[in-house]
Amino acid sequence: HAPACWGCGDNALDWRLAAERAGNAILSVNPHWLIFVEGVNCYGPGGSTNQSECYWWGGNLRGVATYPVRLNVPNRLVYSVHDYPSTVFSHSWFNAPDYPNNLTSVWDSYWGYIYKQGIAPVWVGEFGTKLQTNSDRQWLTRLVSYLGSGASGINWTFWSWNPDSGDTGGILNDDWTTINQAKQSSLSAIMYPLSNTGTASSTTPATPTVSSGTMPVPTSPAVKTPVPQQNGPISLQAYYKVGNPAAITNQVMPQLKLANTSKSSINLSDVTIRYWYTLDAQQAQSYWCDYAVVGCNNLSARFVFLSSPRAKANAYLEIRFTSTAGILAPGANAGEIQNRFNKNDWSNYHQNDDYSYVGSDTSFALSSKVTVYYRGTLIWGSEPPFS
Repeated sequence: HAPACWGCGDNALDWRLAAERAGNAILSVNPHWLIFVEGVNCYGPGGSTNQSECYWWGGNLRGVATYPVRLNVPNRLVYSVHDYPSTVFSHSWFNAPDYPNNLTSVWDSYWGYIYKQGIAPVWVGEFGTKLQTNSDRQWLTRLVSYLGSGASGINWTFWSWNPDSGDTGGILNDDWTTINQAKQSSLSAIMYPLSNTGTASSTTPATPTVSSGTMPVPTSPAVKTPVPQQNGPISLQAYYKVGNPAAITNQVMPQLKLANTSKSSINLSDVTIRYWYTLDAQQAQSYWCDYAVVGCNNLSARFVFLSSPRAKANAYLEIRFTSTAGILAPGANAGEIQNRFNKNDWSNYHQNDDYSYVGSDTSFALSSKVTVYYRGTLIWGSEPPFS
């Protein structure tokens, strides 16, 4: 994703050149391996990332037409993309008057042309949905039709098998045992078993089943006991790592950890975390949880714009834990939380103006500029002073 570019020629930013270096290094050791290369999110003339509308992370392969990946061993390259519905992010094409009929042209322009023109194979490495809205159902129906069926169709993997993906859910229902039949039915048209001859079987794939008691249910390492035990004052700490160190960027990516340094276990739902930053003008923003040990479905977030600006902050991102996030035991940490947010018009932030930003923190370190609250009371860090 930006600031990474495709075809700009900058060795520090050009993902296409990095993929070539990595791919050719692998093939020099084993020339039989396939090299899967995802795209970027933003692509403009000359490989520029300055574009009014970008695509999904890893899904924009428009640059291949001008700047293809060059590997030293032929027939080893597979381009890979991600695609999602409007409930993950409401791109403009979801609101177009000709939706969902416009989806074919959208996919053709970003990645489908590579397959249709025979440039290289394409693998849709991620697509998924909770099927909560009619728009999402239309998207999945059109994408399944677009991918085609059998060995001649576009190859794919669905996101995800497990149900704890906050944006999409999984093939498994929340009980980790039964199958989501609506998703299974939608995908059955493009599923087929592989035979020893490499040809597609005409047999309709059977609906998978999960035997009771055989599916392990993951639990957060933070969850130790069902009830918090109060044994003295609560003491918490915030650890911070910069996910995107660029001083000027259109996406801010603070990565956080919460540690319980007290002698008491706590309900995570009693805790909030604030990341303080500067917003040039009050405007709409979007937030994603890219990954969390406790599960992104156990987190929520909101943006707060301050009526009275503070030093290097006129806004903050507040992270909350839901009631199902569990309990954090004494001496434990809640694990990594990878956050990401952007302005809806994709204009830039200037992170050097942000109170909580530390561009040199590329590994997790204690941060007193990321504040933690327990039941609404500041318990860790220092809020930015008033200007």
